[in-house]
Amino acid sequence: LFARETNDPHCISVAESCQARLSVLRRDLSAAMPWAQSVGSAPSAAELFMWLEVPAITCARVMIASGMPEYLEKATKLLLEIRQVSEACHFTCHTIEAAVLQSVSLEKQGRSDEAFATLEEVLALAGPHGWIRPFVEAGPPMAGLLTRLQKQNIAVNYIEMILSAFPDFRSGARPQINTPQTKIQNPFIEPLTNRELDVLELLVQRLQNKEIGQKLSISPATVKTHLQNIYQKLGATNRREAVEKARGLRIF
Repeated sequence: LFARETNDPHCISVAESCQARLSVLRRDLSAAMPWAQSVGSAPSAAELFMWLEVPAITCARVMIASGMPEYLEKATKLLLEIRQVSEACHFTCHTIEAAVLQSVSLEKQGRSDEAFATLEEVLALAGPHGWIRPFVEAGPPMAGLLTRLQKQNIAVNYIEMILSAFPDFRSGARPQINTPQTKIQNPFIEPLTNRELDVLELLVQRLQNKEIGQKLSISPATVKTHLQNIYQKLGATNRREAVEKARGLRIF
């Protein structure tokens, strides 16, 4: 209402952008999509300097959320333009925002190598400053990307910090990853969390608690807790029995 009272086109545009951004977070694209289709080209350096809420970036959020191939392609192109302007002007905030969304858009297009390369770049940029919100706002697709990248021993501690801010992660469940490497569990046992699967996989390699902790960047005490949960769920009493039961249940 205030923006409309000012009759300032920029203020109105930013207010509408905020509304669309909230719609994406609520997973309601019915109003956001028509708005996104009306947004023009990438913003100028002056617009990026003046506003934290950038309509063009939110437009890309909406198009990515739609998941439609033509919109994903448009979003990727738009974000590349925004990123180029932001990097040239040293606007770190908008560079991070654009690169995070760019990685999600690329992944949804099946361009995983480019998605991971982009994500690795933005983690290196954001890590020293401890940025969290841009990654979390990108939602479950970003959680999946981060989890897979973490398994490659890239920015392990920083990624763990980001993932801990995701609601599902805080409740004890790792983000589900739809990749060929995802383990298949027997439906008649209580499902193991992804972290418990990580520990179990290292048990197969006959690593000790301290070694497992070092591999996963967690304490030996946390490893012990995961082992107790694994034993309980599999009905095992020791490491060897847990591995044998996991193989028998075709978890590996």
